[in-house]
Amino acid sequence: MSNVTQLFPIKIYQTTYPGVSDLKNKLFPKLDSVWDRVKSNNQEFMRGEDNFCSYLEEEYIHKTFPDETNDFVNFATEEAKKYWKELDYYEGLEPFVAQMWANKTPKGGWIESHLHMSIPFTAVLYVDASPEQGNLILENPLDTVLSVQPVNYKKKYQFQHEISVNTGDFILFPAYLRHRVLANTIDKDRLILGINFGSKGWYWQANLVNVWADPPSKI
Repeated sequence: MSNVTQLFPIKIYQTTYPGVSDLKNKLFPKLDSVWDRVKSNNQEFMRGEDNFCSYLEEEYIHKTFPDETNDFVNFATEEAKKYWKELDYYEGLEPFVAQMWANKTPKGGWIESHLHMSIPFTAVLYVDASPEQGNLILENPLDTVLSVQPVNYKKKYQFQHEISVNTGDFILFPAYLRHRVLANTIDKDRLILGINFGSKGWYWQANLVNVWADPPSKI
């Protein structure tokens, strides 16, 4: 009897943030000054006119606007802890919101393929989004290996996976995954908040700990 086993699946976490409308109304009107600064210091993978990412100018939105983001930070942290357990990551560490930035993508804008390094995972809250405003594409980290195999190159699913996104969606995925965003096709800005999660606690590999704690008595 034959048997096929799929090894080493990549786990992606998706849920919904119920307070997205309130967050949008409180926070995003206050980001106009940030967009003005971003015009001369934008991320290089943003494509299209007035497609802005605040990361280089404002990467700590949760600290600059704590009152507006406190509820979301608490929500994101609790969901990240669930994802941490689902990934079976070391119990001596726990995730926390290390960085938070905003993107504003108008009609015609898109985001080129990129990844986030030196962190456990990243996340996106879709503050104003729909498939027409640009879905998320996650790329297969084995694309180089697959490219030298006789794969069916006519099928995109072997190299990428498209996630349909809508307002309120909150998606977490490993930071090593390259990802990109399809073009916004309608006259409505696509708004997101991005998060890089750090880890705090104790671990034997120093570059994976952002906030240290005392090591356990027995290792």
